[in-house]
Amino acid sequence: MRVYASTVTLGLGALAFACSGSTIEVVSYDGGEEAADSPDAPDAAETASPLVPITLTWREVNANIVEGDIASIWGTGADDVYVGTDMGGIYRLSDGIPSGKQVGSGVVVGAGWGADPENVYAAGASAWLAQAGLSSTGGLYRLGADGFWASIASGTFYAVWGSSSSDVYAAGPAGVVHSAAGGPFDIEPFDGGSVLSLWGNARGDIYATTAGPAGAIFHSAGDGTWQVLTTVTGGPWAIWSSGPGDVYAIVSPEASTDPPAYVLHTRPDGTWATEPVSTTATTLVTLWGSGPGDVYAGGWQDGASGRTGILYHSMGDGAWIPVPLPGSLYDVRSVWGSSAVDVYVGVFDLDDGPVLLHGQP
Repeated sequence: MRVYASTVTLGLGALAFACSGSTIEVVSYDGGEEAADSPDAPDAAETASPLVPITLTWREVNANIVEGDIASIWGTGADDVYVGTDMGGIYRLSDGIPSGKQVGSGVVVGAGWGADPENVYAAGASAWLAQAGLSSTGGLYRLGADGFWASIASGTFYAVWGSSSSDVYAAGPAGVVHSAAGGPFDIEPFDGGSVLSLWGNARGDIYATTAGPAGAIFHSAGDGTWQVLTTVTGGPWAIWSSGPGDVYAIVSPEASTDPPAYVLHTRPDGTWATEPVSTTATTLVTLWGSGPGDVYAGGWQDGASGRTGILYHSMGDGAWIPVPLPGSLYDVRSVWGSSAVDVYVGVFDLDDGPVLLHGQP
Protein backbone atom coordinates (compact mmCIF):
# COMPACT_ATOMS: atom_id res chain seq x y z
CA MET A 1 0.00 0.00 0.00
CA ARG A 2 1.29 3.44 -0.95
CA VAL A 3 0.57 6.28 1.43
CA TYR A 4 0.97 9.96 0.63
CA ALA A 5 0.18 13.04 2.66
CA SER A 6 -0.84 16.32 1.06
CA THR A 7 -1.82 19.57 2.73
CA VAL A 8 -5.05 21.21 1.61
CA THR A 9 -5.85 24.73 2.76
CA LEU A 10 -9.54 25.40 3.16
CA GLY A 11 -11.40 28.69 3.09
CA LEU A 12 -14.01 28.59 5.83
CA GLY A 13 -17.62 28.81 4.70
CA ALA A 14 -20.16 26.26 5.85
CA LEU A 15 -17.57 24.41 7.91
CA ALA A 16 -15.90 25.34 11.18
CA PHE A 17 -12.91 23.42 12.47
CA ALA A 18 -11.87 22.91 16.07
CA CYS A 19 -8.36 21.48 16.33
CA SER A 20 -6.83 19.73 19.29
CA GLY A 21 -3.51 18.03 18.65
CA SER A 22 -3.94 15.87 15.55
CA THR A 23 -7.71 15.61 15.91
CA ILE A 24 -9.92 17.79 13.71
CA GLU A 25 -13.56 18.13 14.59
CA VAL A 26 -15.85 19.25 11.77
CA VAL A 27 -18.97 21.18 12.68
CA SER A 28 -21.50 21.79 9.90
CA TYR A 29 -24.03 24.60 10.00
CA ASP A 30 -26.25 26.41 7.53
CA GLY A 31 -25.09 29.94 8.18
CA GLY A 32 -28.62 31.35 7.81
CA GLU A 33 -30.88 33.06 10.31
CA GLU A 34 -31.62 29.87 12.22
CA ALA A 35 -27.92 29.00 12.44
CA ALA A 36 -27.06 32.50 13.63
CA ASP A 37 -29.60 32.20 16.43
CA SER A 38 -28.55 28.69 17.39
CA PRO A 39 -26.36 28.34 20.47
CA ASP A 40 -24.46 25.59 18.65
CA ALA A 41 -23.50 27.75 15.66
CA PRO A 42 -19.94 29.20 15.67
CA ASP A 43 -19.88 32.93 16.33
CA ALA A 44 -17.97 35.50 14.28
CA ALA A 45 -14.85 35.26 16.42
CA GLU A 46 -14.63 31.51 15.91
CA THR A 47 -14.84 31.79 12.11
CA ALA A 48 -12.79 34.97 11.59
CA SER A 49 -9.76 33.22 10.04
CA PRO A 50 -10.51 32.20 6.41
CA LEU A 51 -7.64 29.72 6.01
CA VAL A 52 -7.29 26.34 7.67
CA PRO A 53 -4.47 23.98 6.60
CA ILE A 54 -5.41 20.30 6.77
CA THR A 55 -3.08 17.47 5.85
CA LEU A 56 -4.93 14.59 4.19
CA THR A 57 -3.14 11.25 4.04
CA TRP A 58 -4.09 9.28 0.93
CA ARG A 59 -4.33 5.49 1.23
CA GLU A 60 -5.46 2.80 -1.17
CA VAL A 61 -8.79 1.22 -0.20
CA ASN A 62 -8.57 -2.46 -1.08
CA ALA A 63 -7.38 -1.78 -4.63
CA ASN A 64 -8.75 -5.13 -5.85
CA ILE A 65 -12.39 -4.50 -4.97
CA VAL A 66 -13.40 -3.47 -8.49
CA GLU A 67 -13.98 -5.40 -11.68
CA GLY A 68 -13.48 -2.87 -14.43
CA ASP A 69 -12.37 0.73 -14.10
CA ILE A 70 -13.85 3.16 -11.57
CA ALA A 71 -16.40 5.40 -13.26
CA SER A 72 -18.15 7.07 -10.30
CA ILE A 73 -18.19 7.53 -6.53
CA TRP A 74 -21.06 8.75 -4.37
CA GLY A 75 -22.56 8.14 -0.96
CA THR A 76 -25.06 9.14 1.71
CA GLY A 77 -22.50 9.51 4.50
CA ALA A 78 -19.08 8.51 5.77
CA ASP A 79 -20.19 4.91 6.37
CA ASP A 80 -22.25 4.46 3.22
CA VAL A 81 -20.08 4.94 0.12
CA TYR A 82 -20.61 3.52 -3.39
CA VAL A 83 -18.15 2.92 -6.23
CA GLY A 84 -19.50 2.35 -9.75
CA THR A 85 -17.46 0.72 -12.51
CA ASP A 86 -17.56 0.63 -16.30
CA MET A 87 -18.38 -3.09 -16.19
CA GLY A 88 -21.70 -2.86 -14.36
CA GLY A 89 -20.42 -3.27 -10.81
CA ILE A 90 -21.43 -1.20 -7.79
CA TYR A 91 -19.37 -1.67 -4.65
CA ARG A 92 -20.62 -0.47 -1.27
CA LEU A 93 -18.18 0.45 1.49
CA SER A 94 -19.68 0.11 4.95
CA ASP A 95 -17.50 -0.03 8.08
CA GLY A 96 -14.55 -0.08 5.66
CA ILE A 97 -15.66 -3.42 4.20
CA PRO A 98 -16.44 -3.49 0.45
CA SER A 99 -19.21 -5.61 -1.04
CA GLY A 100 -20.21 -5.67 -4.69
CA LYS A 101 -23.32 -6.22 -6.81
CA GLN A 102 -23.67 -6.43 -10.57
CA VAL A 103 -26.17 -4.04 -12.13
CA GLY A 104 -26.08 -5.57 -15.59
CA SER A 105 -23.91 -6.59 -18.50
CA GLY A 106 -22.73 -3.70 -20.63
CA VAL A 107 -23.67 -1.04 -18.06
CA VAL A 108 -21.31 1.84 -17.27
CA VAL A 109 -22.26 3.09 -13.80
CA GLY A 110 -21.48 6.72 -14.45
CA ALA A 111 -23.16 8.48 -11.53
CA GLY A 112 -25.21 7.99 -8.40
CA TRP A 113 -27.01 9.75 -5.58
CA GLY A 114 -28.69 8.83 -2.33
CA ALA A 115 -30.92 10.56 0.19
CA ASP A 116 -30.10 7.94 2.83
CA PRO A 117 -29.04 4.25 2.85
CA GLU A 118 -32.62 3.21 2.01
CA ASN A 119 -32.95 5.55 -0.98
CA VAL A 120 -29.97 5.20 -3.33
CA TYR A 121 -29.94 5.53 -7.14
CA ALA A 122 -27.43 4.80 -9.91
CA ALA A 123 -27.30 6.07 -13.49
CA GLY A 124 -26.28 3.47 -16.06
CA ALA A 125 -24.11 5.55 -18.41
CA SER A 126 -21.33 8.14 -18.39
CA ALA A 127 -21.37 11.19 -20.65
CA TRP A 128 -17.63 11.71 -20.88
CA LEU A 129 -16.89 7.98 -21.26
CA ALA A 130 -19.49 7.83 -24.04
CA GLN A 131 -17.71 10.73 -25.74
CA ALA A 132 -14.48 8.75 -25.37
CA GLY A 133 -16.09 5.77 -27.14
CA LEU A 134 -17.27 3.60 -24.21
CA SER A 135 -20.94 2.84 -24.81
CA SER A 136 -23.43 1.57 -22.22
CA THR A 137 -26.76 -0.24 -22.22
CA GLY A 138 -27.92 2.45 -19.79
CA GLY A 139 -30.85 2.40 -17.40
CA LEU A 140 -31.70 3.95 -14.04
CA TYR A 141 -31.38 1.75 -10.96
CA ARG A 142 -32.47 1.83 -7.32
CA LEU A 143 -31.00 -0.13 -4.42
CA GLY A 144 -33.53 -2.47 -2.87
CA ALA A 145 -33.90 -3.61 0.72
CA ASP A 146 -32.44 -6.97 -0.34
CA GLY A 147 -29.14 -5.31 -1.30
CA PHE A 148 -29.71 -5.77 -5.04
CA TRP A 149 -30.18 -3.06 -7.67
CA ALA A 150 -33.50 -2.99 -9.52
CA SER A 151 -34.00 -1.31 -12.89
CA ILE A 152 -36.65 1.42 -12.55
CA ALA A 153 -36.31 3.08 -15.96
CA SER A 154 -34.88 2.18 -19.36
CA GLY A 155 -32.91 4.48 -21.62
CA THR A 156 -29.62 6.32 -21.25
CA PHE A 157 -29.08 8.28 -18.04
CA TYR A 158 -25.88 10.19 -17.30
CA ALA A 159 -26.86 11.81 -14.00
CA VAL A 160 -29.18 11.49 -11.00
CA TRP A 161 -29.80 13.88 -8.09
CA GLY A 162 -32.51 14.64 -5.59
CA SER A 163 -33.34 17.00 -2.76
CA SER A 164 -34.99 14.14 -0.84
CA SER A 165 -36.30 10.62 -1.32
CA SER A 166 -39.53 12.12 -2.71
CA ASP A 167 -37.91 14.61 -5.11
CA VAL A 168 -35.53 12.88 -7.55
CA TYR A 169 -34.23 13.95 -10.98
CA ALA A 170 -32.41 11.93 -13.65
CA ALA A 171 -31.11 13.07 -17.02
CA GLY A 172 -29.38 12.05 -20.22
CA PRO A 173 -29.62 12.46 -24.01
CA ALA A 174 -33.43 12.64 -23.87
CA GLY A 175 -33.44 15.49 -21.33
CA VAL A 176 -34.68 15.52 -17.72
CA VAL A 177 -37.13 13.27 -15.89
CA HIS A 178 -38.52 13.96 -12.41
CA SER A 179 -40.12 11.84 -9.71
CA ALA A 180 -42.21 13.79 -7.20
CA ALA A 181 -43.67 12.44 -3.97
CA GLY A 182 -42.21 9.01 -4.69
CA GLY A 183 -44.21 8.66 -7.91
CA PRO A 184 -43.12 7.60 -11.41
CA PHE A 185 -40.58 9.55 -13.43
CA ASP A 186 -42.18 12.07 -15.76
CA ILE A 187 -40.44 13.96 -18.59
CA GLU A 188 -39.94 17.69 -18.02
CA PRO A 189 -39.92 20.03 -21.05
CA PHE A 190 -36.27 20.71 -21.80
CA ASP A 191 -35.11 22.54 -24.90
CA GLY A 192 -31.41 22.05 -24.38
CA GLY A 193 -30.29 18.75 -25.88
CA SER A 194 -28.38 16.00 -24.11
CA VAL A 195 -27.97 16.61 -20.37
CA LEU A 196 -24.51 15.69 -19.08
CA SER A 197 -24.79 16.42 -15.35
CA LEU A 198 -27.17 17.49 -12.57
CA TRP A 199 -26.75 19.09 -9.17
CA GLY A 200 -28.98 20.95 -6.77
CA ASN A 201 -29.03 22.66 -3.41
CA ALA A 202 -32.70 22.28 -2.59
CA ARG A 203 -36.06 21.44 -4.10
CA GLY A 204 -36.20 24.84 -5.81
CA ASP A 205 -32.55 25.26 -6.86
CA ILE A 206 -31.39 22.70 -9.46
CA TYR A 207 -28.72 22.96 -12.17
CA ALA A 208 -27.98 20.98 -15.33
CA THR A 209 -25.35 21.10 -18.07
CA THR A 210 -25.85 20.18 -21.73
CA ALA A 211 -23.52 18.96 -24.45
CA GLY A 212 -21.52 21.04 -26.94
CA PRO A 213 -20.65 22.39 -29.41
CA ALA A 214 -23.21 24.90 -28.07
CA GLY A 215 -23.21 23.64 -24.49
CA ALA A 216 -25.06 25.45 -21.74
CA ILE A 217 -25.80 25.61 -18.02
CA PHE A 218 -29.47 25.52 -17.05
CA HIS A 219 -31.36 26.26 -13.84
CA SER A 220 -34.74 25.16 -12.54
CA ALA A 221 -36.72 26.47 -9.59
CA GLY A 222 -38.33 23.06 -9.26
CA ASP A 223 -41.41 24.16 -11.21
CA GLY A 224 -40.75 21.95 -14.24
CA THR A 225 -39.17 24.67 -16.38
CA TRP A 226 -35.48 25.15 -17.20
CA GLN A 227 -33.79 28.45 -18.05
CA VAL A 228 -30.38 29.01 -19.68
CA LEU A 229 -27.88 30.72 -17.36
CA THR A 230 -24.87 30.77 -19.68
CA THR A 231 -23.44 29.02 -22.75
CA VAL A 232 -20.03 27.34 -23.06
CA THR A 233 -17.67 26.02 -25.71
CA GLY A 234 -16.65 22.44 -24.97
CA GLY A 235 -17.97 19.69 -22.72
CA PRO A 236 -19.44 20.83 -19.36
CA TRP A 237 -18.99 17.37 -17.84
CA ALA A 238 -19.96 18.20 -14.27
CA ILE A 239 -21.65 20.85 -12.15
CA TRP A 240 -21.59 21.35 -8.37
CA SER A 241 -22.80 24.00 -5.97
CA SER A 242 -22.27 24.70 -2.27
CA GLY A 243 -25.45 26.77 -2.13
CA PRO A 244 -27.35 29.55 -3.91
CA GLY A 245 -24.95 31.94 -5.63
CA ASP A 246 -21.93 29.61 -5.46
CA VAL A 247 -21.95 27.31 -8.49
CA TYR A 248 -19.07 25.58 -10.28
CA ALA A 249 -18.91 23.78 -13.64
CA ILE A 250 -15.95 22.12 -15.34
CA VAL A 251 -15.60 22.52 -19.11
CA SER A 252 -13.23 20.39 -21.19
CA PRO A 253 -12.32 20.53 -24.89
CA GLU A 254 -14.31 18.28 -27.20
CA ALA A 255 -12.54 19.39 -30.37
CA SER A 256 -9.06 20.58 -31.22
CA THR A 257 -10.41 24.10 -31.71
CA ASP A 258 -11.95 24.25 -28.22
CA PRO A 259 -10.16 26.20 -25.46
CA PRO A 260 -8.18 24.29 -22.77
CA ALA A 261 -10.12 22.89 -19.82
CA TYR A 262 -11.30 25.48 -17.33
CA VAL A 263 -13.68 26.00 -14.42
CA LEU A 264 -16.70 28.29 -14.50
CA HIS A 265 -17.61 29.88 -11.16
CA THR A 266 -20.43 32.28 -10.37
CA ARG A 267 -19.61 35.83 -9.28
CA PRO A 268 -21.62 37.69 -6.63
CA ASP A 269 -23.35 39.69 -9.39
CA GLY A 270 -24.65 36.50 -11.05
CA THR A 271 -22.17 36.45 -13.95
CA TRP A 272 -19.69 33.64 -14.49
CA ALA A 273 -15.92 33.85 -14.05
CA THR A 274 -13.56 31.66 -16.07
CA GLU A 275 -10.91 30.06 -13.85
CA PRO A 276 -7.99 28.35 -15.67
CA VAL A 277 -6.42 25.29 -14.08
CA SER A 278 -3.20 24.84 -16.06
CA THR A 279 -1.25 25.98 -19.11
CA THR A 280 -0.69 22.30 -19.97
CA ALA A 281 -3.34 20.60 -22.11
CA THR A 282 -5.81 19.37 -19.52
CA THR A 283 -9.11 17.48 -19.50
CA LEU A 284 -11.44 17.71 -16.47
CA VAL A 285 -14.19 15.13 -15.93
CA THR A 286 -15.11 15.15 -12.22
CA LEU A 287 -16.07 17.85 -9.71
CA TRP A 288 -17.05 17.87 -6.02
CA GLY A 289 -16.72 19.99 -2.92
CA SER A 290 -17.61 19.98 0.75
CA GLY A 291 -18.23 23.73 0.94
CA PRO A 292 -17.47 27.10 -0.69
CA GLY A 293 -13.82 26.97 0.38
CA ASP A 294 -13.15 23.30 -0.43
CA VAL A 295 -13.66 22.23 -4.06
CA TYR A 296 -11.94 19.51 -6.14
CA ALA A 297 -11.72 18.97 -9.91
CA GLY A 298 -10.01 15.96 -11.49
CA GLY A 299 -8.96 14.59 -14.85
CA TRP A 300 -5.65 14.33 -16.68
CA GLN A 301 -2.96 16.19 -18.58
CA ASP A 302 -1.41 15.23 -21.91
CA GLY A 303 2.29 16.07 -22.05
CA ALA A 304 5.40 15.00 -23.95
CA SER A 305 5.74 11.91 -21.73
CA GLY A 306 2.08 10.88 -22.11
CA ARG A 307 -1.05 11.18 -20.00
CA THR A 308 -0.88 11.94 -16.27
CA GLY A 309 -3.82 11.92 -13.89
CA ILE A 310 -4.27 15.07 -11.85
CA LEU A 311 -6.47 16.39 -9.04
CA TYR A 312 -6.90 20.12 -8.37
CA HIS A 313 -8.14 21.89 -5.26
CA SER A 314 -9.59 25.37 -4.82
CA MET A 315 -10.46 27.48 -1.78
CA GLY A 316 -13.04 29.33 -3.84
CA ASP A 317 -10.62 32.17 -4.63
CA GLY A 318 -10.16 31.32 -8.32
CA ALA A 319 -6.83 29.49 -7.87
CA TRP A 320 -6.60 25.73 -8.57
CA ILE A 321 -3.65 23.94 -6.94
CA PRO A 322 -2.54 20.37 -7.85
CA VAL A 323 -3.03 17.84 -5.03
CA PRO A 324 -0.16 15.29 -4.78
CA LEU A 325 -1.52 11.74 -4.96
CA PRO A 326 0.35 8.43 -4.69
CA GLY A 327 1.00 6.15 -7.64
CA SER A 328 1.63 6.43 -11.37
CA LEU A 329 -1.70 7.91 -12.34
CA TYR A 330 -3.08 7.74 -15.86
CA ASP A 331 -6.25 9.66 -15.00
CA VAL A 332 -8.50 10.79 -12.14
CA ARG A 333 -12.05 9.72 -12.91
CA SER A 334 -14.18 10.55 -9.90
CA VAL A 335 -14.07 12.43 -6.60
CA TRP A 336 -16.57 12.51 -3.73
CA GLY A 337 -16.51 12.89 0.02
CA SER A 338 -18.74 13.04 3.05
CA SER A 339 -16.81 16.07 4.40
CA ALA A 340 -13.60 18.04 3.98
CA VAL A 341 -11.74 15.41 6.00
CA ASP A 342 -13.24 12.31 4.33
CA VAL A 343 -12.56 12.35 0.58
CA TYR A 344 -12.47 9.52 -2.00
CA VAL A 345 -10.78 9.67 -5.39
CA GLY A 346 -11.12 7.04 -8.13
CA VAL A 347 -8.07 6.73 -10.38
CA PHE A 348 -6.49 4.48 -12.96
CA ASP A 349 -2.93 3.62 -11.98
CA LEU A 350 -0.50 2.52 -14.71
CA ASP A 351 0.95 -0.11 -12.36
CA ASP A 352 -2.10 -1.26 -10.38
CA GLY A 353 -5.06 -0.48 -12.61
CA PRO A 354 -8.22 0.90 -10.96
CA VAL A 355 -7.51 2.22 -7.46
CA LEU A 356 -9.74 3.88 -4.88
CA LEU A 357 -7.86 6.45 -2.78
CA HIS A 358 -9.14 7.67 0.57
CA GLY A 359 -7.97 10.99 2.01
CA GLN A 360 -8.22 11.60 5.76
CA PRO A 361 -6.17 13.58 8.32
